[in-house]
Amino acid sequence: MIIVPANTLAAGGFEVANSCRFNDGDSAYMHQTPSGNGSNTVFTLSLWFKRGQLGTGQSLFAAGTSGVTTLDILSGDTLAFYDGGSTTVFITNRVFRDVSAWYHIALICNTGESGTDQCKLYINGVLETSFSTDNRSSLDAVNHVNQTVQQSIGQSGTGSQYIDGYLAEIVMLDGTATAIGNLGEYDDDSPTIWKPIDVSGLSFGTNGYYLDFEDSSNLGNNAGSGAADFTEVNLAATDQTTDTPTNNFCVMNPLNMSSMGTLSEGNCLITGNSASNTGNVASTMAAKNGKWYAECKVGGKTGDYPRPGFQHTNGTNYGRQVNGTDGGAGGLTDSGAVYASDGDKFVSNTLSSFGASFANDNIINLAIDCDNGAAYVGVNNTWSNSGDPGSAGTKTGAILTWTPGAFETGFAATTYNSSFLNFNFGNPAYANSSDAADADGYGKFEYAPPTGYFALCTKNLAEYG
Repeated sequence: MIIVPANTLAAGGFEVANSCRFNDGDSAYMHQTPSGNGSNTVFTLSLWFKRGQLGTGQSLFAAGTSGVTTLDILSGDTLAFYDGGSTTVFITNRVFRDVSAWYHIALICNTGESGTDQCKLYINGVLETSFSTDNRSSLDAVNHVNQTVQQSIGQSGTGSQYIDGYLAEIVMLDGTATAIGNLGEYDDDSPTIWKPIDVSGLSFGTNGYYLDFEDSSNLGNNAGSGAADFTEVNLAATDQTTDTPTNNFCVMNPLNMSSMGTLSEGNCLITGNSASNTGNVASTMAAKNGKWYAECKVGGKTGDYPRPGFQHTNGTNYGRQVNGTDGGAGGLTDSGAVYASDGDKFVSNTLSSFGASFANDNIINLAIDCDNGAAYVGVNNTWSNSGDPGSAGTKTGAILTWTPGAFETGFAATTYNSSFLNFNFGNPAYANSSDAADADGYGKFEYAPPTGYFALCTKNLAEYG
């Protein structure tokens, strides 16, 4: 199936240009310290968040470095707000495990209000009402927020945990508890779809800020008024991405992955973690129609691993190994194909020679023609087996063929030991020499996609998928 959250498919209206990728393994975050105190009784914090790792504690926002006020994702994937490190303001019953979705999180506080109105949490425009812990009615101030202590994005303040995933459109309004309708809106044509709006004209207040991540050389730039810019820590220009709440890009899916692999870099980098079993993963998006292009960069080559490839979404087998035991998770599947680094291919669990070998730092080209039922692989822009992604129904040199319309097909990978593949679906976690886009201007690739092929993202899926 196509795994796409509904709130990212709306067309028209305000467009978010960029997000920032935060990698937990890099201890990446940003921070600033106000020169004077603002309001810790009335404020609004709004952000868009796409998850990377699951099942680990992560901090979205923190104020202070001792007795810290934090907005966290807990290890059980619930959302929690802590006031000064000693008081739990709330913990949601709801869990947040959709790695393909962009969530909008809005925390609107006015401690002069009564009861739970003192601190309101909205998720995708809807007021959250179910909490396992709820002490909101006892707030009289929120320790550290907008005060003269470190304000952190993506780190707990103490350095004990970091965010893993993507952030976009981060807003702090100092002294204003705004209405949720000033932070987003429902789509006119699809009234259940919550989407971003232009927030640049809001009143940010003394220590407020707006992080839009549109300057890759200064990702911490405050595009609003109020606070100074944020200082970046372990972030680089390549952490600016075009994967946003208004154009959601494909990544690899930790929910469709064996335990013998590890994902990082916003779920674009798959690394093996076992010398005895393979790690296998499939993409968050697949399609039955259209033509789709991706690349991946090779590293840690071990034997004939890593192996990039393709996989059909035939039920529970999606994301399983296509050429052997699935990292101890059991079962085989004949639902796809992978290309081994020695030039062999595995299709329907059968090994045969296919094309050129590839080495570390090579770029692997991957093309899926759903309209004609064929998939192609190449090395550094030379298509293997004399493949021709433009050959339509003749399927010249394809590594995998099928009856058009029989499957939805996505991307996949198999790793072993320390081998890895850094996937680029148009949102690279590494630097390209060219940043070539598809014909609609989406994506940043090392090589131009073949004619008629597009980056796998929601805007292209809406038009061609």
